[in-house]
Amino acid sequence: EAVDGNYYLGRREAAFGDGTGVTAISNYALAPDSRPSVSGDGSTAVFVSSAHDLIVAETNGAGSLALGLTGLVHSASISADAKHVVIIFRNPDTGLPIDQIAYIDIESDSSVLIPLYLPVADGGTALKIRTVDEIDLSPDGQTAIFDGLAETTLANGLTLRSWSIFAVDLRTRQILSLAG
Repeated sequence: EAVDGNYYLGRREAAFGDGTGVTAISNYALAPDSRPSVSGDGSTAVFVSSAHDLIVAETNGAGSLALGLTGLVHSASISADAKHVVIIFRNPDTGLPIDQIAYIDIESDSSVLIPLYLPVADGGTALKIRTVDEIDLSPDGQTAIFDGLAETTLANGLTLRSWSIFAVDLRTRQILSLAG
């Protein structure tokens, strides 16, 4: 149930003595139509706040931290081992997601922006993926899966648009079409 018109991340874990109630683990409201991502052992969650900032929360109730990216985050995911995070940023003026993925390797304290292009099989010119929505990581944190709106204009001027599912190998930056 919403509190003050917002939803908050919570847990119900017998090992922490939560009983039948839900225990809040963050005082940051979730962004509408977003979903949290939790590490494989359940200890860490990342999510987009209603202020469109990236929030990292310890699910044991130890606290949560806004990363100071207010207005810039559309969606995010953390790997099962909590060593990698991917972010889809948003244009703060339009509120629309941008066509890049930020890949953060927490262990090496490095990050890279990956522009998103449609995979090309015939050696033609790659077209940018117009927009992306949600993103998730493989258990090893080396592949990001996301949905994207592909767009192309034919010689006769007709524009075709289609949502598809894509994967990007975060080591090689190779993008594959999985569906659509």
